Amino acid sequence: MKTGLPRRRRSTGKLSIPTLFSPLHARLTAALLFLAVLSALTSGCGFQLRGELELPSAMDAVMLQGIDRYSEQGQDIVVSLVAVGSRVTQDPVDATSVLRITHRSMERRVLSVDAAGKANEYELIYRLSFLLEDKTGEILVPTQTILQVRDYIFDLDNVLGKSEEEALLRRQLEKDAALRMLRRLEAGLRVSPRAMLMNSSVVG
Repeated sequence: MKTGLPRRRRSTGKLSIPTLFSPLHARLTAALLFLAVLSALTSGCGFQLRGELELPSAMDAVMLQGIDRYSEQGQDIVVSLVAVGSRVTQDPVDATSVLRITHRSMERRVLSVDAAGKANEYELIYRLSFLLEDKTGEILVPTQTILQVRDYIFDLDNVLGKSEEEALLRRQLEKDAALRMLRRLEAGLRVSPRAMLMNSSVVG
């Protein structure tokens, strides 16, 4: 029996298809692709150190102080140390040296603005200061500071993607600082009289 009422059209599911090609989806896809590529490039940082660095015996067992070893930056340092053959310990008796992180800071600074006076380019500045002591408190490597700088474009039409990009850039600065710190430690220990004495006593 016909009622004269119009028949409801059955949904085909096609209404959601245009959203896949919307500008917002395209920007999010680009941002996720950027994150995936950069994450893949940085995930093997610890392995890059193998064969490149050979730390003296003064760093056979390192006690880490001044930073939470379970924080992201703390884990960067722990993974890098382990990658070059050091052990990370919390036992002062077991430790052959103490790596002390004395300062960490991340700063974001405006580099340029658009015609409306809104920031469209930023600069990230990361500082990591450290020193190395033996278990008696004698300085093996005096305080040094790693300075990392990276700039990036900020798109107001893609705030979500750019925020994720900034977060990843911050992590990359921290990872790079951990690697540079190990290279500084290796170079410093090779000219440290105290470290050379410790190394000769182990060899002997």
